[in-house]
Amino acid sequence: MFDAILWYVWVQLFALAGWAVTRNWLRNLPSAGYGVSKALGVLLAGYVYWASITLGLARNGPGAALMALVAVALLGLWLNYRKPLGSPEPVGFTLAVGGSGRSLRGTLALTLTPAQRATEIIFALAFGACALYRAYNPNIESAGGEKYMDFMMFNAIFRSDVFPPNDAWLSGYSISYYYFGYVQQSMIAKLAGVANGVAFNLSGATTFALTCAAAFGVGYDLWASHLQSEAADEPQTTPETENRSSDSPPEKSASASPILAGLLTATMLACMGNLGSLIESGRCTGILNKPVLQWLDIRAKATDPVECSGLLPTRFFWWWDWSRVVHDRTPTGGDQEAIAEFPAFSFVLGDNHPHVMNLPFVILAVAIALSKFKRNRHDDDEPEIAPPKLINPNREIELNGLLFKSLVRFVWAALHPLDELLITAVIVGGLSFMNTWDFPIFGGILLGATVLRRWLQGKPIAAPVIYAAATFVCAYLLYFPWYATFASQARGLGINLFNATPLVQFFVQFAPFAIAMPAFLLALARHQSMPLLQTTGRAVVLTLGAFALIILAALAIGLISPQLRGLLDEINATGSVLGVPRDAAFQSITARLTKFWEPLFLLLCVAFAALIARTVRRLQSARPHTHQPIPVFVSALFAMGAIVAVSVEFVFLLDNFGTRMNSMFKFWYMSWSLWSIGTAFAVMLFIRSRKAGLAVITTVILVFAAAGLLYPIYTALSRTNGFAGPATLDGAAYMLQYHQNDAKAIAWLNANVTGSPVVAEAPANNGGSYKYEGRISAFTGLPTPLGWGGHESQWRGNYVIPGRREPQIDSFFNTTDPSEFRRLATALNIDYVVIGETERARYTAAGLEKFSKLAKIVFTSGDTVIVKIR
Repeated sequence: MFDAILWYVWVQLFALAGWAVTRNWLRNLPSAGYGVSKALGVLLAGYVYWASITLGLARNGPGAALMALVAVALLGLWLNYRKPLGSPEPVGFTLAVGGSGRSLRGTLALTLTPAQRATEIIFALAFGACALYRAYNPNIESAGGEKYMDFMMFNAIFRSDVFPPNDAWLSGYSISYYYFGYVQQSMIAKLAGVANGVAFNLSGATTFALTCAAAFGVGYDLWASHLQSEAADEPQTTPETENRSSDSPPEKSASASPILAGLLTATMLACMGNLGSLIESGRCTGILNKPVLQWLDIRAKATDPVECSGLLPTRFFWWWDWSRVVHDRTPTGGDQEAIAEFPAFSFVLGDNHPHVMNLPFVILAVAIALSKFKRNRHDDDEPEIAPPKLINPNREIELNGLLFKSLVRFVWAALHPLDELLITAVIVGGLSFMNTWDFPIFGGILLGATVLRRWLQGKPIAAPVIYAAATFVCAYLLYFPWYATFASQARGLGINLFNATPLVQFFVQFAPFAIAMPAFLLALARHQSMPLLQTTGRAVVLTLGAFALIILAALAIGLISPQLRGLLDEINATGSVLGVPRDAAFQSITARLTKFWEPLFLLLCVAFAALIARTVRRLQSARPHTHQPIPVFVSALFAMGAIVAVSVEFVFLLDNFGTRMNSMFKFWYMSWSLWSIGTAFAVMLFIRSRKAGLAVITTVILVFAAAGLLYPIYTALSRTNGFAGPATLDGAAYMLQYHQNDAKAIAWLNANVTGSPVVAEAPANNGGSYKYEGRISAFTGLPTPLGWGGHESQWRGNYVIPGRREPQIDSFFNTTDPSEFRRLATALNIDYVVIGETERARYTAAGLEKFSKLAKIVFTSGDTVIVKIR
């Protein structure tokens, strides 16, 4: 309990530093970005922490972490001193001192707006609830997720004196992965001083709490901004009220509905699952019979035995199946993995993985995008200088000094203010460093918001394009040390030849969003007085045209893709495709092309959003003094989510898996985040309209959302065995029960070995992963010659170095030749060797006996021995 409180206090200190920044920077948002300020504080401090260690300005330790916290706090103070504050009712301290003679009375009062109070309550409840859940399900295990990998990354970064940190599963090399989230966890752990096994689980609770707070903040600000815009644009508005700042507190202009909007957003984004638990309950009651389950075609649900306790499924790992609702197949009809995770699954699974840790920060990007979208013509970031004309009427290039000065002035105006550009660059670059998949989408949303606003206003977009380009360049330069060491398994784009997502499986995954998105777009089109029949016809034409262009683009990509060239070579050589007879493969491809309902649905939504934006642009040109229509921003979020989701129906990123599995996993995760924000706003809009048809739609959406809430409840009960048994936040504690001798060896290494000497242990065999092997390096952060080779192959794009080391390690353990032993120890730079249950089961007894003769035994517990070679 004390560890959790201490950790919570430190996180709140980072949050307070972040609030000092957002209360000025995002002052035009109704909450001044209070909900996302916690994530911003952690991200900015994480950057300072990482950069200072990477550049050699500090050593990895509590001092560097504290320096990072102070640096962000000073940045916030400087911004508030340098610029006038625009946030209404900011959090503040009022010190009242009074008295007479020798009597003095003092009071300290903390004033929070309702939005800020709600944010703090949500953050505290989310942190406490997730920490409680993790206490009953704490184990950092090798299978059923990637906790070993996550813990290895955290421990390696925690232990490394300098950055880039050592790769504990490939000694002599630095981590080749997007590891920024682990850096942030390590930073907080350095200050909190809790055990690393405890820090692992508290980090997960922190991610959940930051996500909930950020989602609440964005939902609150979206809805409150909409209410403010409506109030400001009413016809009876007087000049005095027209000039009133849009930063006026929502509490003065609206009811508590923004708080409800924030709660809906946080619930849908972080807590709601898909319809898996509802379907499981249908199986338990027999309502869903075998034909229905065969039609759904999700995993083996039609044939799996039904094991239930009332409505609660009890079959082992039942909850895992619902992160794989899409059933892809090989050309021969065999099962092919397709990952369809969602945030609630990630949080109950408990992996501290990059795509999970980045959730609060992608929401931060949306909040900043909203702030940029809201800015009006009075804001000081609008460059007033028109871009110079490079060509005169005589078609001669003007190179005089006046043109040069004009160009410089325009670029300078576009980049002003520079402090905002640099902070934005830290965030955009951080998205890439945290989870590179999120970078192009959410970085594009953040920087594209100004382009969308100016396009809607009919203004030139050259300035925001320059600003975006400069931000991306700065982001690259600020994180250049990481880019210089980063490798990837990506090998270009591949074509999705054989699989299409059935509409029913898409609906099981995204039911509330799949209803809300078209309903919202239709309602918005009607609100803009767009002829429904004519608009629908245009949208259909645009959809079919886009569909045809995408098919052609996919084919063009395929023609230059190594994937298709390899298939053509195989056809010419063997007459088969992926080992399947050519006729059968072509039949499979033809059948795939007839399954197009899901992409057509998504493209139709994108077309509607585009037509609505064009109409709003035309209306805004006629009414230039109106505020930015927040529903158009929401429709853009819906459209971006649809574009991301539809892309994996045609192409995917070629990687070691050779299928769309990983691309679907990461892209659908992004769509969930965007659609949950849009759906919460849509529900609030429908409720406020008080129209019977929209009331029915709202009811259906909320019913499916409530069904989605069954997932985390059912899964938490299953994963914790009904919250029974002892509770602990130490994810390594179980090792003492199941692997006692190894646990004691790990404890000895953590207590007695400093720095990063190489410790030899058995690697996962034959390039494997998800094995108990690699446990010493995972739980200590000490580098070993090879841990999980399969993951190293994914991170580095090949298995050259791991493949070379695997036989060397086997020879090192098995050889009885002292000279060969010493040669291999030198070649692999080994300092310590762990001989435990894993090594004794894998290597020869004669080979293991040599260690007691040729090295110094420094630790013994049962059959586990640690020897020091040098």
